[in-house]
Amino acid sequence: MADLRLVIASPSAVRLCRPNQGGTTEAYPFVLATEGFFFGALMKTQVSKTVFGSITIDGQEYEHDVLIRLDGRVKRRKKKLSKEVYGTSHTISLAEAEHIYEPGAEVLLIGSGTYGMVSLSPEAANFLESQGVRVELQPTGSAVETWNNLSGSAIALFHITC
Repeated sequence: MADLRLVIASPSAVRLCRPNQGGTTEAYPFVLATEGFFFGALMKTQVSKTVFGSITIDGQEYEHDVLIRLDGRVKRRKKKLSKEVYGTSHTISLAEAEHIYEPGAEVLLIGSGTYGMVSLSPEAANFLESQGVRVELQPTGSAVETWNNLSGSAIALFHITC
């Protein structure tokens, strides 16, 4: 916690940040304070918008598939782990499932794209089941609403195109 900093994210919100290895600042995706009031609990990452080709998470627009980790950090999806096996990122491979998984996750929400093109390979599904993770696969538009209403220990993958 030594390198944590408070950063003004907007005129009414303060964020907790830390420098990452590349020297840039990485924001933890929750608001610590807003309009002068301190929240006792941390707020979960919120997805505010998705259109074909982009997704907006806590006010930042991403134009690539993303993962939301247990701690709320947003990471780029490593599609190549599935493309190497299936020639497409529309089928999630065992290797990608192992990368997505985090100990302690109870739910993996997969936004499967605008037209629901993404699916789990049988090996990926078996792996996640063996880890005790419930997988919810929904078109990305529906998955956004589900994510914003989920409680508990959840991670997500959002595919932002087809």
